[in-house]
Amino acid sequence: MAKRQYQNISQVSNAMGIVVADVVMTEVRDAIVKVWLDHQDELVYGVYDPMQYVRRGEQGGLADESNIEEIVTGSVNKELEMILTNTTRGANDAAGRFINELIEGTAGFAGDPETGMPPRPYTEPAIRYLQSNRDIISNAIRAGFARHGIPVRVR
Repeated sequence: MAKRQYQNISQVSNAMGIVVADVVMTEVRDAIVKVWLDHQDELVYGVYDPMQYVRRGEQGGLADESNIEEIVTGSVNKELEMILTNTTRGANDAAGRFINELIEGTAGFAGDPETGMPPRPYTEPAIRYLQSNRDIISNAIRAGFARHGIPVRVR
């Protein structure tokens, strides 16, 4: 990154806000999504192989990263919150419904006692994993700032 000169602290603050937002939307998001999808693979896809349908997986299905949308709220000067939502919709009997809710919840086909399939939550285990492995996010933050030429220490 080329050295820049700033005229005042407001310009520095604005430039850092852009960097922080980029790091959150790139490295931090990618780290969270990787853990989320790893848990999904183990706790959802790894449970059984369907015989009555073909999973879309990474091609428009639950494991397709392009179906994961993020909303970031807050301020880079105070606190940011990122909400990730898997927007994959079902087909056939589940057409139009969010697959994630059907798999993880008790109101979907996975939580319906008549189907014989228990809910397969993976989001909460992924969150717990990230909370107990804080270095994942710390490393993502360091890598993101390094990409911008800014060395940081994360505690």
